[in-house]
Amino acid sequence: MRLQQFSGRRYPSASRFSRAAYLLRSVRLCACLLLAIAGSVASVSGQTFELVPDGRGLSDTPADILTPRTSFLAVTFGHDGSTYLLDDERQRVIQVDEEGRYRGQAGGFGFGSDAFRQATDLATGAFELWISDMQGGRIVRFDPWLAPLDPFSGSPEDDVELQRPVSTARLPNGDVLVLEQDLLEILRLDSEGRMMERIARRGDVPGGLVRPTRIEASSDGRIAVVDPGRREIVLLDRFGTFTGRRVWPFEDGGPTGAAWSDSLLWVCGEGGVAVWGEREQPLQTWPSGRFDGAVRDLDRQGNRLVTVGGSRVRWFLVRRAK
Repeated sequence: MRLQQFSGRRYPSASRFSRAAYLLRSVRLCACLLLAIAGSVASVSGQTFELVPDGRGLSDTPADILTPRTSFLAVTFGHDGSTYLLDDERQRVIQVDEEGRYRGQAGGFGFGSDAFRQATDLATGAFELWISDMQGGRIVRFDPWLAPLDPFSGSPEDDVELQRPVSTARLPNGDVLVLEQDLLEILRLDSEGRMMERIARRGDVPGGLVRPTRIEASSDGRIAVVDPGRREIVLLDRFGTFTGRRVWPFEDGGPTGAAWSDSLLWVCGEGGVAVWGEREQPLQTWPSGRFDGAVRDLDRQGNRLVTVGGSRVRWFLVRRAK
């Protein structure tokens, strides 16, 4: 039988029908292989991480701090491995060491430089602790040992006047992001508090905000804005340009807190916890029952994850699933 060349392959010389049947079988085989590979990737991506309770818990904590009415609203890791907790009920910041032992507290209701009218979030940066005092229209600052520093409410000569700052974050280059909830704006300030840019995300535009509550910045400058009003997380690049969204994957509630860890975005809310990579679908989800109830906020540092909700504080070790 004579052989002929076709697209770099050698086929038996036959009718057009025979060649078409050969090609059709090849296409079907390739499709089956692709489906099998996709199924394997999906099953692996659904079992990416294991959350293992590390055994620590709040200890040596005064009885007047942990009460049935305690409601932890936000959490962040410090540079030395300690954990800072924001108690919404008494408007106080509580610091515990890396073993969960009580170190101290600061804040409370008031108008002084170390008090809050309505604290809504906390973040660390440049060896400082920042508290977003939304009702007070300012950022209250502490050093790592909870000694008060000068608060920041803006500078009229620099065209900065905070209104209702609900959350703040720090970019790798030292710039500060302030999320203004009512104005639906993100203020980008330099390390001295001077205005660099106003990023407006209003209305029916890609990445438009409705009721944002958190802003988080990654180590490479990507920005995530948690918006329970849209039940999604809005993603921006370091210049404030919209790059995508992550839709809340649970039926209950909406997202309330987030944390970056390398290229991964961890998000929590009433329904549970989800983690995303580069794709729109989450890598993995955990229902709220895994955390003994709704998770209000979380943070990730190295292989450690901390979650808060109500009076609960849970620490986990994050491991790659085998």
